[in-house]
Amino acid sequence: MNFTMPLYQTAAGFARHTDPDARKREASRGTDAFANASLSTEALLMLAGLIAAIPLLLFAPGARRIPPSMFGLIQYAAPTLQFLIGVVIHREPFGQVQLIGFGAIWIALAVYALERLWRAKVRRA
Repeated sequence: MNFTMPLYQTAAGFARHTDPDARKREASRGTDAFANASLSTEALLMLAGLIAAIPLLLFAPGARRIPPSMFGLIQYAAPTLQFLIGVVIHREPFGQVQLIGFGAIWIALAVYALERLWRAKVRRA
């Protein structure tokens, strides 16, 4: 089955029902970012997609170069940093229940990582 077909049908239906004069009305109201922006702002808006895509394009080859077990552990770094920013910088509430859950997750990750290291050491010996 072609998985893009439902998306095509949705896009075609949207295109059929979109008012062709909508862009002109948006521009006249002052809500269209491209119509009311300077040339440099328009260029930045157009480059935003490319700028966002570059890290994603570099991520895929990088992810293939490391073992899946390490990749899994690294996936916990971003949520942990977001958590620390929320608690330390933005003073988000962090009670005992959250501390127990956070601690349990990281204890489990430490046990997993230490077990992997132990197995690698046993294999080398």
